Amino acid sequence: MNRIRSKLAEQTGMTIIEIIISLLIISVLSGTILVQFKHTAESAKIAACVSNQAALQTAVNIYYAQYKGYPHQIEDIVPNLVSEEMPECPSGGTYLLVGRDDIQCTLEDHQ
Repeated sequence: MNRIRSKLAEQTGMTIIEIIISLLIISVLSGTILVQFKHTAESAKIAACVSNQAALQTAVNIYYAQYKGYPHQIEDIVPNLVSEEMPECPSGGTYLLVGRDDIQCTLEDHQ
């Protein structure tokens, strides 16, 4: 029994197999986290775009209340926005006035 203890006490450091297994575990965990982070970032961009569309829709409603008609182009509602600037889609899309009173982003998954 003392021989086993003395043998274990002599060992220092890690074997190559232990290092490889540790690196493998770390790489799998980091890969999983990066995939989740990318998904979360895209979800945040979509949420921001939908929020911008809601603000633009409110500006269309204010325009209608002021002028008793709908705007002909999306730039007509800019003065009714809080920042008085056209918001930008975080993913690079643009906002369109569809029909008389519907705002949509040009990116399909931002509807």
